[in-house]
Amino acid sequence: MAAAKQETTDPYEQIQPGDHVKHSKFGQGQVLHRTGAGEETKFVVSFAEEGEKRLLAKYAKLKKARPIESSKEPSEAEAKDADKDVADEDDATADDEDVTADDEDDATADDEDS
Repeated sequence: MAAAKQETTDPYEQIQPGDHVKHSKFGQGQVLHRTGAGEETKFVVSFAEEGEKRLLAKYAKLKKARPIESSKEPSEAEAKDADKDVADEDDATADDEDVTADDEDDATADDEDS
């Protein structure tokens, strides 16, 4: 009977420099550097709030994540909401201008009555 073939793949091999990862305490970051193999794999990760951290892979439990998109295009629904908000602000500004104009007319009429 042949012995079962053991897999010797590195469980941390999927995470490479440039990858975005998520850490339970530090949040999302980007892998800057990787050294070692297997349980001795170490990462240097840059986190937005925490700065650079050196992490031992077997304790860090990093998970791959999608990059944070700071300049992403808004979805169609988000774009409609943004347009609606701008239109609402324009209406509010127009209403304020009308009130101001009415107040000035009232003040002028009061001065003429005196």
